[in-house]
Formats: sequence, C-alpha cells, structure tokens
Amino acid sequence: MDRETFERSVDLLIRCGQRTAYLHNFGEPLLHPEVTDFVRHCTERGVTASFFTNGVLLTEDRLSALADAGLRFLYVSEHTRGETRRVRRLIADSGLPIELRDTFRPTRDTLHTWAGQVTSRAASGTSHPSVGPGPCLFERQNAAVVLWDGRVNLCCIDVEGSGVQGTVDDYLTDPDRYRFRPAALCTGCTLMRGEEDLS
Repeated sequence: MDRETFERSVDLLIRCGQRTAYLHNFGEPLLHPEVTDFVRHCTERGVTASFFTNGVLLTEDRLSALADAGLRFLYVSEHTRGETRRVRRLIADSGLPIELRDTFRPTRDTLHTWAGQVTSRAASGTSHPSVGPGPCLFERQNAAVVLWDGRVNLCCIDVEGSGVQGTVDDYLTDPDRYRFRPAALCTGCTLMRGEEDLS
C-alpha cells in the first residue's frame, strides 16, 4: 500500500468511528518499508496501530523505533518455533512500552481451509480455534479490510477478492454507504464467530 492510499484509509477509519488500525492482511507487515511511519501517522491522528507479525524481523532497534512511533501492542503468529518467546524477551529486556498480546502458533489441529478456498491434505478434518456458530467478527462489527490498492473487502479471509465492495474513495464521499453484506464465501465460512473483537 502506498502512503497516499494508507492516509486515505486512516481518514475513512476515523470517519467511520473506528480507533484501531490493524496494519496486516496477508503477508508480513514488517516487510513494508514505511510500516514505522504508518504507525506514527496513526498515532498522530489519534488511532491505535497494531499488527500480526511472524516476529522474525523484530530486533531491539526495530521495536524501539516502533515504540517511539506509538506502537503499544502487537501479536505474533508463530510460524518459527520460539519467536514469541524471543520477542517477549526483547520487549522485556529493553523496557519498551509494548505489550505482546494473543499469539497464534499453527499446529496440525488448528489449520483451516480459509472458508473452503484453500485445499490442503494437512488441513482436512481440522478446525481453526475461532470456529463457531452465529455472525462473524466482520458482520458483528460492520468491519472491512482495505486492500493494498484501496479496494474495500468484506473480510480478511477472502483471498480471491470476491467480497470487494467499493474503494476507500467511494466510502470517503459517503462513509454511511458501507454495510457488511455477506458474499458467496460466507456460506462456507465458520471462522471468527467466537469472542474476537477489533477494538
């Protein structure tokens, strides 16, 4: 995502009454060369910024720069064994005001099929820990994902983009226009129907 699209996305987030920006969708947010500046921009606008990371690129200097920019909490999706412990130790040893929140370690029992979009022998017969009945997190909170190019998608699980419902610019002109509308993907999805919350 370029800087201009990011700043317009933050404008939209604020206009819609949200106060937390999660700077991830697919991929590793620490690979973005401006992630620290993005955190700083959010902080300056009164928005809390956070993200999931695999932790591999976190160093004491990187954490310090992110803390100086206003990062106060992050999540580790542990795809490399021991990263959560290493990041927790880095934060503690440096005395930074960053909280390591929920972490996720994928195991054979917690794989999922991304609402049927991904087939995998390893994932068959397994379930994600947030599987449940009822409306999903995005439907409950009328939330959306802004993709790298400014398209607004109804959820982060949609790897095909079938739930794209306009662009940031569409909703900046009329922020009340966005309402979560289930897509075909939703009929096979049982994810994020637990206690998850975006606040």
